[in-house]
Amino acid sequence: MYYLPRSSVENSLPTVHELNDRGIEVSLSYLPVAHQDLGGTKEDVAVYFHAIDTIKKLKLHSDLTLKVHQFGWYLDPALAQKNIEKVVAHAHKAGVFIWVDMELAPTIDWTLDLFYSLKKKYSNVGVCLQAYHRRTERDLYKLLAKKSAVRLVKGFYKDGDFKTWQEVTNNYHKLMKPLLFHSSKPAIATHDIALLDEAKRIIKKNKIKNAELQFFYSICDEYAFASAEEGFKCRIYLGFGTLLPFFVKGFMTFDKIRSWKRFFGMKLS
Repeated sequence: MYYLPRSSVENSLPTVHELNDRGIEVSLSYLPVAHQDLGGTKEDVAVYFHAIDTIKKLKLHSDLTLKVHQFGWYLDPALAQKNIEKVVAHAHKAGVFIWVDMELAPTIDWTLDLFYSLKKKYSNVGVCLQAYHRRTERDLYKLLAKKSAVRLVKGFYKDGDFKTWQEVTNNYHKLMKPLLFHSSKPAIATHDIALLDEAKRIIKKNKIKNAELQFFYSICDEYAFASAEEGFKCRIYLGFGTLLPFFVKGFMTFDKIRSWKRFFGMKLS
């Protein structure tokens, strides 16, 4: 499970310290709720400000991952952009890196436009791409032309273009090499051991120093520990927050765009 059922970043600190002590960096993420009110988005901005200040104060080996919907995307995209930029700007001053995660298909163009806008002002921001979309190859090469930091995942929701999971895996394999060679901060985020082993071979053979292997907490921990001991940079995604509002409010809002059946048809690999 990649989620800690605790409401504050302080309650995540023992796990962060434990992972850091074993040579693993962390990506903290506040459990996202698709807010239906403006007050909720302000609360999440405050949570991320506090997380940034905590990382800086305690000198944690951690960055942050945020999701666009928790900052008001479904209420007002302009509001979401303003909120996210506040977080990125605060993190930039503190020297903390921010990953902007990718969500359902309707958010892709907006998220990429947001990233390009942020990248012009701040050097501490990267974006996630999902290999289960055909368009991802085009999006990736555009990002690589600008030396962007990119996290590549297979995909979390079942709204992709490929008919089989093997096709998604094949596309991931196809995109992995250009990502590793040309991204300013390439992140291979998967639990597919064959893909991870191939990524490690490419990284080692070509002495790629800025690449990361990324995982959800408690899914591939032993593989991450072993890889870190081999000298690879590994990062574990660690979510924290309050679970009940996530299910009650978050999934209710998602249902306006995608049916519950398709949303729960997710895969983690």
